[in-house]
Amino acid sequence: MPDPGFPQPRSSPAFSPSPPAPVGNGPDHSRALLPRRPSVLACAALALAATAAFVPALDGPFFWDDAYVVFERERTRQAPDLLNLLFCHRDANEGYRPLVEYTLAVNWALGPDDPRVFHAFNLLLHALNSTLLFLLLRRFGLGPRASFLAALLFAVHPVHAEVACAISQRAGALAAFWYLLGWLAFLRRGAAGLGLALVAYACGILSWEGSATLPAALFLSEAVLHPPPGRREWLRLAGRCALFVLPLAVCIALRRHSFEGVVFPERLDYFEGVPWLVRALTMARFFLEHYLPGLVAGVGLVSDYSAPAIPNSTPGDAWAWAALAALAAVVGHALHALFRKRSVAACGVAICLLGFLPVSNLLVRFYGLGAQRYTYLPMLGVALAAAAGLERLFRVERAGLARARAALVGATLLTLFVLAAVSAARWADPEAEYRWMLSDAPMNHSIRHNLGLVLCGQERWAEAYHEFEEELEAVPGHAMPLVMMARIHLLFGRKDEARRALEAFGHEEIPGSVAAAGAGDGAGDAASPVTYRLKLPPGYLGASVPALGRTWSELGLAYEREGRMEEAESAYRHGVQCDPYAVEPAQNLGTLLRNGGRIEPAAAAFREAIARAPRLPESRLSLGLLLMGQGAAEEGRQQLEAFLALARGRPDLAAVAEKVDRKLHPADGAGTGTALGAAAGTAPPPTSAPAGPPPSQLAQPLAPGHPSDGSGAPGHGPALGLKLCAILAPLAFLAVLLALRSLPTTAPATLPA
Repeated sequence: MPDPGFPQPRSSPAFSPSPPAPVGNGPDHSRALLPRRPSVLACAALALAATAAFVPALDGPFFWDDAYVVFERERTRQAPDLLNLLFCHRDANEGYRPLVEYTLAVNWALGPDDPRVFHAFNLLLHALNSTLLFLLLRRFGLGPRASFLAALLFAVHPVHAEVACAISQRAGALAAFWYLLGWLAFLRRGAAGLGLALVAYACGILSWEGSATLPAALFLSEAVLHPPPGRREWLRLAGRCALFVLPLAVCIALRRHSFEGVVFPERLDYFEGVPWLVRALTMARFFLEHYLPGLVAGVGLVSDYSAPAIPNSTPGDAWAWAALAALAAVVGHALHALFRKRSVAACGVAICLLGFLPVSNLLVRFYGLGAQRYTYLPMLGVALAAAAGLERLFRVERAGLARARAALVGATLLTLFVLAAVSAARWADPEAEYRWMLSDAPMNHSIRHNLGLVLCGQERWAEAYHEFEEELEAVPGHAMPLVMMARIHLLFGRKDEARRALEAFGHEEIPGSVAAAGAGDGAGDAASPVTYRLKLPPGYLGASVPALGRTWSELGLAYEREGRMEEAESAYRHGVQCDPYAVEPAQNLGTLLRNGGRIEPAAAAFREAIARAPRLPESRLSLGLLLMGQGAAEEGRQQLEAFLALARGRPDLAAVAEKVDRKLHPADGAGTGTALGAAAGTAPPPTSAPAGPPPSQLAQPLAPGHPSDGSGAPGHGPALGLKLCAILAPLAFLAVLLALRSLPTTAPATLPA
């Protein structure tokens, strides 16, 4: 007997996957993109619940990778320009996600330096996705109440904390928006729907590469809803899905153009040199131990599993073999039930597993083993399977079952909502989030390093040094903790300890000749730049450890404070040479040369700093004042105008910007270049880092109170997100109850009986 909880064969009069043909000249509702008369109250309740679950993150500052994607990429701080983002050239250390950068640029235009604007956009995306998922489940022919509860499960699930709360991880939510929109359009089964689905597919890939699995999901859903009766129809369906190769090819071509001429360094591979079988065994075990609990209850999964967080499985690992066999059995059973029985639940399971394929390390290799953010798209399949299960559960009528069923579903959703709110509140406190991550993945050196940076931003140097030591135990000889430990030593004047920390770099990289250093042997001075040069040859780890140039810059500052100007200049020059990304050595070198009366070399150093960080206002100010003082009024004025544009939103530069503005635009219209030249004293002093955020979160301790240091941004209300949660949570609960009362338990006659 066919299962009443799932769609029946086409010959059964009890089920028609799509509404019947219209009678007479009425409108053809079967061609509508969205289901007829969707419950506005249900959609509003879903959006409100999704927002209330994660609104505590609204208080969160820029942290994790937020400082990198928001501040270091100047494209996100310019006026939104989609064409420029699509075609502009990029560096090797950047990804190609132009639509994500476009949304970041829009957020920046709405509220520069205000993380609440960025967080609010993340919450809006998640709310939209929850609503679109409800409409998609209705399109599958599932009942309104089952569809609503499954979409509510997706909306309040705590596993979405990273995507909903981390600004740098909104790619998953944006890709899911286009994924759902393309899915709904494809099920419209018309030329217009197919065209919209193709456009949405391209937008999804331009948001996140993982959305490339959409054509396979469409094929599976069509096999359930409208199974072709013959071979010709199957080929026609395959041809429709094959059309998605066209937008995929366009996106690949755009990416190639954007990285034209770029030589990509070898990326870290979590399974470097590991056979494919070991990869499969490790990922199968990781799925059952981490992804599965995360999908079910939102626990046991954090934001980063970089090496050596999880040890590789071996061919002798019986548990890994059992996990691999279990996954193979689930895949086989799901495909059998999908194509033979047209099971919606099996379709959801297959789509869930399909969503993990791009991040499985089996097809594409990358540096991470897994992350919480990788579950956002697979949770669409989980919601589809859950809706099918709830539909079957609602059709079982027994005495006393209705109350027990309502109590079970309500308790589950309420528990998930509370866990989601707790997770979002942790994301508003970087230190708490990092410590919670470490409780699950204590060997994760990346998390420990970021915790050390947060502590540095709060000037808790001893605790930060301890975290870097713990990181060094996890990855002996790793560059980043050694650099940070050396920086802390230099901060307190312990030059010998700093030298020993830098000497711990790989000795196979040390050049064989002292002459290669270019400034003597340095044997008598443990802290001389020559000793550092021997350990850090030009180009060594320049791209992967931007802190290298900043370490040289701090050494130069230490020499300046001691009056050893020649050694300070040598340190700055070597910082410029060995680190092509750091701007501090060039800026501080220019300041040193300018103070010494060497104008031309100083101007060249400032130009180099501008080339490295065009959005850094300090270098523009220094060069502009220098040029105005030397009579190059036109170029100097251009640099100062650029400084004024870039200094907006920087309270630390407000006084200098006001003074420069008065000189450039006097009330009587008589500008004086010489007066500006005399005002060179307003130029910023040498700094160990630019006042703005560093090019990488793994770069240096940040100034306390900076929006990206994890200590909180000034000007935000106390616990605004928690206050909103206290207001929105009861409203969301009431809206959900009203929506459930307004939705019928079963579907209309044209939907599964």
